[in-house]
Amino acid sequence: MTLKEILVIVAFCVVTVAYSVTALLSYIRGKKAKVDPATVDEKFTEIASTVLQLVFDAEGAYSSVPKGGSLKSKDVLGDIKEMCVENGIAFDKTYWSELIKKAVNLINLNRKDTASETTTNTTTTSGPLVG
Repeated sequence: MTLKEILVIVAFCVVTVAYSVTALLSYIRGKKAKVDPATVDEKFTEIASTVLQLVFDAEGAYSSVPKGGSLKSKDVLGDIKEMCVENGIAFDKTYWSELIKKAVNLINLNRKDTASETTTNTTTTSGPLVG
């Protein structure tokens, strides 16, 4: 055998092995990428439903921190990102930030309503009794 023939055989073997490895990796990645859409929807809904509780918990945890809004938001976003990664869901910071803002507004609205009811009840019952 000549050197040229040996090089051709070696090159053929290298190309064959490289192709085989590439095909195997593509197959493995394809298997991982195929996730049941129903499962993803369920997990996404599950994460979204926990946002209000996460915001509420952060409100309590950072209540003593003055102007802790950005800390609360970062904390909740970190929790959501972790849940997304665990469930194989792409994390969209903009989407989740907007959802957090809505949750904060809902909590603040509830606080205002509760404070308003307390004030109304106090005013109504603390006045002079007409008999």
